[in-house]
Amino acid sequence: MEVHHIGYLVKNMASSVTAFVNLGYSIKQMTMYDADRDIDICFMENGAFMVELVSPRPDCKFFRSLQKKIGNAPYHICYITNDFVTDMQALQNNEYIVIVPPSKAVAIDNRLVVFMFHEEVGIIELVES
Repeated sequence: MEVHHIGYLVKNMASSVTAFVNLGYSIKQMTMYDADRDIDICFMENGAFMVELVSPRPDCKFFRSLQKKIGNAPYHICYITNDFVTDMQALQNNEYIVIVPPSKAVAIDNRLVVFMFHEEVGIIELVES
């Protein structure tokens, strides 16, 4: 598996996009709404490095709760996998737990994603290639 992006939780999408542009990032994918997760997402890149800005809507309990704890901050690393099910099972066998079940991600061409947690690593995301 290789890194696809870093997920970065933000309170204000427009201000955060401007701040990342000032750091040398460019918009890879304009802000879009993910109705299944009730979040706004914008992908930005700087060379080969990509960040996913995630801004929860007011009624989004999972991400709002996380945001109260960590504020504006990176919160997950996403890995791209060629064998989604096998890699997810291997991680579960190594003490990762599924915290958001597999579902399609509108912002990543409706590819399957899963969020997992490990006590020593924190939150990761897998995305099918």
